Amino acid sequence: IKDDACIDSSTLTTPNLYTILKAVGKSFAWYSEDLPATGSKVCSYENYDAKHNPTTIFNNVPGSVNKRFADFPANYNHLENIVCISPNEINDMHSASIQQGDSWVKEHLARLINWCTTHHSIFVIYFDESGTNPDNRIPVIAIGQQVKANYQINTIYDHFSWTKTVSSMFSAPDNWTDNLANAKLITGCWK
Repeated sequence: IKDDACIDSSTLTTPNLYTILKAVGKSFAWYSEDLPATGSKVCSYENYDAKHNPTTIFNNVPGSVNKRFADFPANYNHLENIVCISPNEINDMHSASIQQGDSWVKEHLARLINWCTTHHSIFVIYFDESGTNPDNRIPVIAIGQQVKANYQINTIYDHFSWTKTVSSMFSAPDNWTDNLANAKLITGCWK
């Protein structure tokens, strides 16, 4: 994938985090703010944009995994093993201020963050880019009962490192693409 153009999912059948986790009996869901309906493959709707929801580009990921954030469970004990959340284009800091995104996280995710600190869970805020900076450094913040407090990592990791680490945490294969096979596991910050 080289740009933000809408992608026809009819041909993408490569392994992905959903298929790898499913193979080891783990559940996965992606919740997107302003997604018009569960399973929708629409490119954009209101402030939703599919470029921030990779479940739509694979035909080996069922629509039931692609959920509306409006349907996020109030009882966190019913969450999937891996949950990804994409705010809409306004609340994800792409098209509005950092303060707007911060307010959205506080309003919609503070209770989930607190829950993760007492339920052997990890909440991660992961940004997707830093703009035009050639270093493309992005903040990644992990909070949870299994995370060392105030621990800072100075090692350079990338998106593949995080995917490899998640796969490894769930005893799933962590080398299902060349990029993952060569990626570094994120270590040192876990209890």
